[in-house]
Amino acid sequence: MRTLLAVALFAAAATTAQAAERPIIATRSDLPPTRFTFAAPPSALMDKPEFAAILPAIRSEAERLLRDYDIRDATIKADLAFGLAAIAVLDGRKADADRFVANYRALQTKPQGKAIGALSMDLAAATLEPGGGCDAAAARLTERLRDVDPVTVRDQILQSYSGLQTVSVAFMAGTAVGLFDPVVKERGSLDVLQAIRLAAFRALATKIPPCRAPLVAAARAWIDAPANRPVDIWQDRQPPAAAFATARPVTVAVWDSGFDETLFPGQLARDPAEPLDGVDNDGNGVIDDTNGPTYDTALKPRAGAIMQPTQWLRTRLGSTVALAKGELDLNYGLDTPEATLFASFSRSASSREQGDAFLAVLENGGRVHGTACASEIADGAPYVRLYNIAALPWGRDENREDIPYDEATVTRWAAAIDRLAARLKGADVRIVSMSWGLTADEITEELLDHKLETDPAKAKARGIAMQKTIGDALERLMRAASNTLFVVAAGNSNQADDVQSDSVQRLKLPNLIIVGATGTNGRPTNFTVFGPSIGVYAQGEAVPLRWPGDLAVHMSGTSMAAPLVARAAAQMVAVNAKLTAAQMRIGLVETATGEVKLLHPAAAVAWAVRH
Repeated sequence: MRTLLAVALFAAAATTAQAAERPIIATRSDLPPTRFTFAAPPSALMDKPEFAAILPAIRSEAERLLRDYDIRDATIKADLAFGLAAIAVLDGRKADADRFVANYRALQTKPQGKAIGALSMDLAAATLEPGGGCDAAAARLTERLRDVDPVTVRDQILQSYSGLQTVSVAFMAGTAVGLFDPVVKERGSLDVLQAIRLAAFRALATKIPPCRAPLVAAARAWIDAPANRPVDIWQDRQPPAAAFATARPVTVAVWDSGFDETLFPGQLARDPAEPLDGVDNDGNGVIDDTNGPTYDTALKPRAGAIMQPTQWLRTRLGSTVALAKGELDLNYGLDTPEATLFASFSRSASSREQGDAFLAVLENGGRVHGTACASEIADGAPYVRLYNIAALPWGRDENREDIPYDEATVTRWAAAIDRLAARLKGADVRIVSMSWGLTADEITEELLDHKLETDPAKAKARGIAMQKTIGDALERLMRAASNTLFVVAAGNSNQADDVQSDSVQRLKLPNLIIVGATGTNGRPTNFTVFGPSIGVYAQGEAVPLRWPGDLAVHMSGTSMAAPLVARAAAQMVAVNAKLTAAQMRIGLVETATGEVKLLHPAAAVAWAVRH
């Protein structure tokens, strides 16, 4: 029964008496202050003895948290189990590794996670089989995939297939450059969840590459089997083109990082508050920003519609775009030249090259995000008019330094949000697509990482207060623009919505709808936030769209699901301009089908015609 030990510990916490005796960890910011110091950047220690020497302390802290605390967030529990499995792999403790992989799966809320969650770590544990090694790992992969439901797990197997091809010491070190090195640079240490994830990087980088060929072959055989072909429910749900023969223009705002307006000729909204007359009519310092208010990362008005790359990214933009597209293609099992390039680069480039590529792809991802969302809404929908709102204090300055949160930044942001209501009304914006969110935990970590606060308790209090400032501003905006439907992405943390506690998800307004993500199969993805605040789910896995430069790509995330709901809302208004924002929301939810309310654009359009 030892295989159920950790699960039994978790279950024991459910009794009221026992839970009352133990400190509660409701969110990440409630973690105790234990941290692990690093004398060098974590990326430089990926395969070094110095990091191995820290593992016993990391293991001890993770086990202590599971034993002595009432952890309410299942994601934190699962992360600890995953990391403990990794440490067991590194220690050569196969039975313990198998046990924690099983615990990880037991803690999952979604069927694909329960079936094959932590698959790569499962395979790493199999290499410890006495006399087995790579043959044992390949046999375990074949066994794990033998009886799974392909509709449920295909997307996750594709992601594992991608990881099997790319993992290496250099690749994981490069990832650590972006995720952990900046934290250690600022604070000299990592918390237990960061440290335990670094241990997982080391375990996978050590155990998977020697077995790459047989594991990739086994995964590919499953993917290519006719019985495991992909299922796509979404195409049959699209409204016919004839439904829009007499469609009226509908203005949809994309509130994001800014989008490439050159991709949408004839589909740009015009704001009467800022006509094309060579005059700064709205007094913001920018002349003729007629397509909507756009700001830089410091929330200063900017003339350019799309966020410009830093000079550092500009010098490597071509290769960055190719690698970014290749990673996405590989994740979806697409056999493209870019996928081949990315796989080869991940296995052969140096740690320094991998780190630079990771940071470049990260910066470029923020830059292209708004264009991706805009293309989902407007492509093939000539009745859509796009309005550009770039009002997010996120990104890097020209010196590639993060823009940290502080009260002054949040105050400027709230003021910018307050100014939006008049612009939305004046431009007759009927729908706003918002593929972003903000949690108090995120702000808390920013304060600590940038040394704007040293006391974790004070940082948490400031984070909560700053999140409330933005949440209050958003609520004022949504109430003031009551005939505009705000469509908001749920988030990608695989948490319950009450745990994630995004500022928008706390609002209960008739002109607000929160969107979760599914795969092409209509099943919630392994990453989507879930819970009662989710009004409807839409495709958020391998969504076809365009990037700047008219590059066709596929992307995943609730960020990609929300624009599809915004598009469906625009289709409703295109056939019935009299619909209110509240009616749009009602129609979208009432026509959604299935237990998790799957978006049905054709049914929503038919509903709009009837009303």
